[in-house]
Amino acid sequence: IIKASQQSIDTSIERISQRIQLISELTGNKLDITQQVNISDIIQEECTLLDQRALEQSVRLIVTLPKTRTAVVSESLVRMVVKNMVDNAIHALAKVTDGRKRVITVRLVGSKGQHDITVEDNGMGIPKEIQSTLLRAFATQTTGGMGVGLYICQLLLKSHHGAINFTTTPNVGTVFTATFVDHEVTLATPNTHS
Repeated sequence: IIKASQQSIDTSIERISQRIQLISELTGNKLDITQQVNISDIIQEECTLLDQRALEQSVRLIVTLPKTRTAVVSESLVRMVVKNMVDNAIHALAKVTDGRKRVITVRLVGSKGQHDITVEDNGMGIPKEIQSTLLRAFATQTTGGMGVGLYICQLLLKSHHGAINFTTTPNVGTVFTATFVDHEVTLATPNTHS
């Protein structure tokens, strides 16, 4: 029990550190992307952290990823977007009371230089009256937040030449897609003296 608690504390500290880094990026500091990352690993880590919350809501979280997918993207942005989309899907499914099995499927697809993360739920869909404003600031506060999560995700993705979109069908569910685009990486070259 103590080891599990320590791991949970370590994970929380890491998440706080990532949020501080993200706030720094939001306040105008240049985003430094200096290396390639395995985006599959990042998505899997975030989903693993959310799995217990999903289980508490009787939601099955299915993650379908390639073993390795190299990307030149902001790791903290990927984490934030995945967490936000999965959190929202869990919350949406918590409202389903018709007896269906609650399922969220997270996938990663794309082509060279582009990476599409989809989060699909089989919930009730997004009500028509909020669909047009969903990606705006203070659009909804249904997850107990301030209604800015998707809005911030969208702004940051746009600033990195990406996008976030969704499709929804009443009584069938919703699919959110976050598109990440590889950045040009300029690695510092070592100083050489002749």
